[in-house]
Amino acid sequence: MRFTYILMALFVAGCGGGDDRLEVYPTTGQLLLDEKPFGPTQVLLVPLGTSGKSDEKTGKSVAGTVDESGKMSFTTYEGGDGIPAGEYRVAVGLSMTKPPRPFPAVYRNMSDSPLKVTITEQDLNELTVQMESSAGPMVKPPSFGGAAMSKSLQDPAFSAGAQQ
Repeated sequence: MRFTYILMALFVAGCGGGDDRLEVYPTTGQLLLDEKPFGPTQVLLVPLGTSGKSDEKTGKSVAGTVDESGKMSFTTYEGGDGIPAGEYRVAVGLSMTKPPRPFPAVYRNMSDSPLKVTITEQDLNELTVQMESSAGPMVKPPSFGGAAMSKSLQDPAFSAGAQQ
């Protein structure tokens, strides 16, 4: 699941082009855990359907990077270009370079994360995404490298995803 999320975020960041691009609006933001900056990590914004559930068919997913100070930048088509207008569910992912401190597992789920944002058709959207430690059990993302990387690559779920 973790590798699927990372691969999906990379795929979303690399997709784009053509004449059917949605208009994007510059967006900056801050990711917080208990009112303190949280990062480095990645976030994925998944468009919400009319039912309020995540629905890829209603728009385009957007990849975001979060630095150590919690500052977020977003890519829809090209690095830092912004986000199409709409409502999104926010899933917090893993950093491939340095894992963030523990955070509630509920925020990792692309279909059920309680984190939501709205992007409007304006010159600059400024987001504050607030996570709370009390939201549920905490998880510590694994460190990527050395024995941890080797063990992760041997995971049958990863191998199954790579074969599809």
